[in-house]
Amino acid sequence: ADYQHLLILVSAGFAFYSVLGTSLSLVVPRLVDRLGNGVVLGLGLLFGGGGFALLGMTTRVGWVGPAFAAIGIAWAALSSIPYALASAAAPQGRGALFMRLFGFSTVIPQVVTTLGLAWFGADIGRVMLIAAGSMAIAGLIALMFRERFAVTAEPW
Repeated sequence: ADYQHLLILVSAGFAFYSVLGTSLSLVVPRLVDRLGNGVVLGLGLLFGGGGFALLGMTTRVGWVGPAFAAIGIAWAALSSIPYALASAAAPQGRGALFMRLFGFSTVIPQVVTTLGLAWFGADIGRVMLIAAGSMAIAGLIALMFRERFAVTAEPW
């Protein structure tokens, strides 16, 4: 496949994972009520790690869709659970500060990834595998948290 075809494929993958992640995020509160924050977040991170591993290892165009689907599942959990937990953990009147501090946890990995691309000479496969490993480790850690935090979501 030529560069233009791959560019369109990856762009479609980003659109797919965004729509999938947004759609699934509507189900996340029900899953959290049933399984707990740690389990849902941990499984989401493991799916994301699997998706990044697929992107890092595959040379087949057919695996791009499943890889982005797995990342979309991760995005559903990552776009809501950590923010809800940070908000729930904040002392009364300190929610805005906690959310600003929490924002660093989403920016720092992006900066590290950019530096990683520079460090590894833009070896995207290697960076994807590092991302996969990082998400898998984070997912396993999240699965250890069985405590149910007082995070509720209002029904639509």
